[in-house]
Amino acid sequence: MIKRIIEKTVSSIITVFLASVIIFTVVRFIPGDPVKIIIGSLGEISSTDSDLYRNKIQSLRSEYALDEPVVNQYIAWARKAVKLDFGKSMKTRRSVVIEIAKKFPATIILSVAGIIAEFLIGLTAGVLSAAYYDKALDRFLRLLCVIIISIPGFVLGLMSIYYFGVVHKAYAISVGSTANKLWLPVLVLGIIGSPKIARYIRANILEELGKTYIISEMAKGFLRWRIIKNAFMNVLPLVITYLLYSFTTLIGGAVVIENVFSWPGLGSYALDSVLNHDYPAIQAYVCVTVVIIVAINYVNELIEILLDNKK
Repeated sequence: MIKRIIEKTVSSIITVFLASVIIFTVVRFIPGDPVKIIIGSLGEISSTDSDLYRNKIQSLRSEYALDEPVVNQYIAWARKAVKLDFGKSMKTRRSVVIEIAKKFPATIILSVAGIIAEFLIGLTAGVLSAAYYDKALDRFLRLLCVIIISIPGFVLGLMSIYYFGVVHKAYAISVGSTANKLWLPVLVLGIIGSPKIARYIRANILEELGKTYIISEMAKGFLRWRIIKNAFMNVLPLVITYLLYSFTTLIGGAVVIENVFSWPGLGSYALDSVLNHDYPAIQAYVCVTVVIIVAINYVNELIEILLDNKK
């Protein structure tokens, strides 16, 4: 067991390191000069053909070490990053860590609420589909899952805004992270992710229903829903493990939903950073996301190792 834990730990560290190298390199290949874009967006200098403009460009490139070789840039950045110092945003000139810390709670609230909604919707659909296996309800739910998976997240988000916000006036279309703005993006996130959960629960319950103890319960005349409940309780640990993996996907996927619903989380911050070629902000956002995903997967794998060790 100790050997497996050490292997997973080393593997996680290597994953984060390689991801940071790839992120840092890919960001440098984004078309456009970030310094010129930032100067243009600030509007401090009207003429691009002046000594003041050229001096400003050189000053910013020196400040962000953009005039250094890429390898040297990465080493300098990595040394600071391990101390949670990702530098200053090229656009706002504020600490990237502070900006991310302000946006992070909104993303976590949305993601946690989204995974709960995803579980509840998927649980309902999965259990009903398994209980009415190969009947009309089962076929309908499976078809519905295929349809939902086929719809892009941003399309479902826009459709829901139009239906609830424009047609029925039940949703306030505005910028903010208040409770009355939370329910619709959470519902959309739940619907988007629920088909995979429903399929997973259905498949595991059906597999469980073929086991000896279930057949024995059927022979004893147990009620149908009691049998389904017992089967589900036995597959629940597998479902929880799957949910943890699903949560990592949801954190990354929430970027689109946050922008569709103007939710002030890391997703909108990331998109704004990409559009402005804000290297420090992009690198920090992606690195923080990768670390969170790797950490969740690491904890999940540790739980699996401990459970396997008890068998």
